[in-house]
Amino acid sequence: MYYKSFKWKKICHLIWVLHLPLLVFSQNRNEYSKNRRPGYENNTDSIAIYLESANVLKASQPLKAISAVHRAIELCLLQNNNAQASNAYLMLGDIQMQLNQPGLAIENYKRCLQSNQRNDYSSYNKSEDSGDNALVFRANRQLAIAYEQLNQFSQAKDYIDNNKKNYQAYASTTEWREHVRIEARILGRLGKYDEALSLLNKQLERENEPNSQKDYAMTLMALGQIYRLQGNTNKSNEVLSEAKKIADERGFNELSIATNNDLAFNYQLQGDLNQEVKSRNSNIALNQKSNNQQAISNDNLAIGNAYFKSENIDQAEGYYQKSLDGALVDANSLQQGNGIEPIPYRSAQLQVGADALKSLAKVYLKKNDLQKALNYYQQYEKLQDSIQIIRTNELNDAIQLSSGLGKNQQRIEMLELERSLSDKSIEILQQDRELKEGQLFTRNLIIGVLGAFLIFLIGAGFMMIRNNKAKTKADKLLTLQSLSGQMNPHFIFNALNSVNEYISNNDEREANRYLSSFSKLMRQVMDDSKHSFIPLNEEIEMLQLYLKLEHGRFKDQFQYDFNVDDALLNAEFVIPPMIIQPYLENAIWHGLRYRQSPGKLSIQFTRKGDQLVVIIVDDGIGIAQSKSLKTQNQKKQVSLGMKNTSNRIQLLNEIYQIGIELVVGPTFDRQENPGTTVVISIPQHKIPETTYS
Repeated sequence: MYYKSFKWKKICHLIWVLHLPLLVFSQNRNEYSKNRRPGYENNTDSIAIYLESANVLKASQPLKAISAVHRAIELCLLQNNNAQASNAYLMLGDIQMQLNQPGLAIENYKRCLQSNQRNDYSSYNKSEDSGDNALVFRANRQLAIAYEQLNQFSQAKDYIDNNKKNYQAYASTTEWREHVRIEARILGRLGKYDEALSLLNKQLERENEPNSQKDYAMTLMALGQIYRLQGNTNKSNEVLSEAKKIADERGFNELSIATNNDLAFNYQLQGDLNQEVKSRNSNIALNQKSNNQQAISNDNLAIGNAYFKSENIDQAEGYYQKSLDGALVDANSLQQGNGIEPIPYRSAQLQVGADALKSLAKVYLKKNDLQKALNYYQQYEKLQDSIQIIRTNELNDAIQLSSGLGKNQQRIEMLELERSLSDKSIEILQQDRELKEGQLFTRNLIIGVLGAFLIFLIGAGFMMIRNNKAKTKADKLLTLQSLSGQMNPHFIFNALNSVNEYISNNDEREANRYLSSFSKLMRQVMDDSKHSFIPLNEEIEMLQLYLKLEHGRFKDQFQYDFNVDDALLNAEFVIPPMIIQPYLENAIWHGLRYRQSPGKLSIQFTRKGDQLVVIIVDDGIGIAQSKSLKTQNQKKQVSLGMKNTSNRIQLLNEIYQIGIELVVGPTFDRQENPGTTVVISIPQHKIPETTYS
């Protein structure tokens, strides 16, 4: 049963909350009676109440909905109700997809199919139509979507093909049309553009009728996306514009917003500023009707970026200010919350305001108003600090939520094992009664049951250990991602001071050149921080750009050599991002900068068998003298930076068993400037391929 009105949702929620204690008591009493009285008959009413409650709660309170579904699954397993278990697992997967957890959703969609198969086997009807084939169709489709979100397109295609071969007859017309669009989208991501286009064009012929205009527009939008992937943006614009026209005329606001976004992206690729701005302004008007302030702020920021890119600074400033104002309003509403559940992903929404502040700082740099640029950048840094704290809290909440859900999942897995054991025990006892063999045979059967029970207990323990290991690895991956891509904020601040110095000396060309290189470096650091490993050439490019910037500031302090062995030119080596830069920064700031005469910095990338070896050598004042010259605050900052890098290496070695080695020591013995040598060795054959992207 689906409740469409807000009033019915509230009434059902209240009934569920008031009924819960009585339901738990009643269920416990029924379970007790089941063990006491022969002939106990299963009661599906309790399961249905939990599932209906979860359906009401899943939009506004997904975590409570998950708890209700877990309770329904437990009852299904206790009552051996495979049909309801299939529905419960399907609903649980849908809620996890809503929470952007496709990996967990995949496991529950597969359990849905397994439960349906068990129900099929236990049914007296052994024909092809036994079981719930409509449910199987939906589970296969959701599996395809989940694998698509994980960029595992081959697996997604397998589940799409499974539905196409066996279950098309059990889908409604609307479901099958959506299924075709999903298949075309996956074919496009696999590079099979002609197959995808042919599939969608045939679909358009079936949908070109008055009562199918929404599906027709959605298929046109899918067609436009395939043309864009193919590189034909003009054709993409043509079909997307047609889809937008239908959506606007019929009042399909969500579809209008989606097509506007696709058109804006196309115009951005084509460099058509006016059309891009027009599409985004159209979205702003639509989102104002639904008071979607977050979407409005994003569109204003995108328009500001488009004007800034075209050197229209005044127009860019106005849209950046609108984006900032909207983000602050949205942030205030986020602070208040809805009083029902914690607000997820608040840091991502606050980031819009931070990006607007940073963009305004760039605008005033362009206008040579350094005071305002500095003010906005300081506000940006403060907001970034707040966002970092919120991200840390979100990470802790995610770990806590993962732990809680993991315990419930382990309990369900134990119940599944117990049910399986119970089924086998009953089967053995039935055989014992039918055969009526002697006491010896009965004793052997009991020993067999006990042995099976022991095996299942061992298996359950193994599964619990494996789940705990998987959770520990997931926690470490989250920690590793939080540590990646952190660059010393002093470098950013000093880089802006360098720009200020160039501007003060009326050296606008050098200021622009330096700012362009600096922004390119920041973009590359942010992009690379999303990955555990990146190709070696990308890291080399980032380090060369960083050294170029630092050498531009300290030309009289040091010279540097950057050498890459020829053996690495065609090697597909990878490296953790931002693991070398802190040592280069230490060499410059705490070694070479304090020399009385110009020094030298050398970085060399070599190959030794299947190992990548990075050697950093400087002839600075050395570690001991550097520590004696630092203030307490500087010592704290350096130790934190080195601790961050050391923690990352330790986590990488623990997660992937790579064996990265780090050696740090003086370059020369008994000299005024002993220098420092850092050697980093990274074995390549132990890095899993799944970490390359």
